[in-house]
Amino acid sequence: MQSDLQSQRGKTRTTLQIALFCAVIIVMTFVPYVGYISYGVLSITTLHLPVLLGAVLLGPAAGLLLASVWGVTNILNAFLINPIEGAIFLDPRISIVPRVLVGCVLLLLGLTLMKTKLPLWARAAVFAGIGTLSNTVFVLTAIGLFAGDSILPLGETLRMIIQIVVSINGAIELGLAVVLIPVLAVRLKPFART
Repeated sequence: MQSDLQSQRGKTRTTLQIALFCAVIIVMTFVPYVGYISYGVLSITTLHLPVLLGAVLLGPAAGLLLASVWGVTNILNAFLINPIEGAIFLDPRISIVPRVLVGCVLLLLGLTLMKTKLPLWARAAVFAGIGTLSNTVFVLTAIGLFAGDSILPLGETLRMIIQIVVSINGAIELGLAVVLIPVLAVRLKPFART
């Protein structure tokens, strides 16, 4: 009876923590210059940070769910907040699918890293690096495959410019994630489920 109660409390705590990370993603999406920081032609996202941190602290399945929430909020942001600058992200193949694929990468990576003896900070750095790089690669690939056919008629020059800008964004996002995620993971681990 006692173990059933502890198990139920553990499940409730985990559900609450995942919901808190989802709420952070939603708030960051819709508060200007928090989740998407526009600076000239650059638009850097910080939304990968709660996704990666949640995957490190709560497990790879939570990472998949959080990445999916990120994808859905990405298309909502493009539609509601930023329809001109974010027009390319109105296509779910560019806004949602790459984020879900990032979640799949985090799931597989998490299952692999669970078998290692790496310290938390090292696992968090690997999550941050591979998760951020996979997002950049998947978004660039989706833009290359789908950007010209439905939303914006892009010529090759404009398509290349967009890919260069996204690559620069990806490098900034990578540096941010590799520095912050290990530090935050180590500091927040005592508060996360075990």
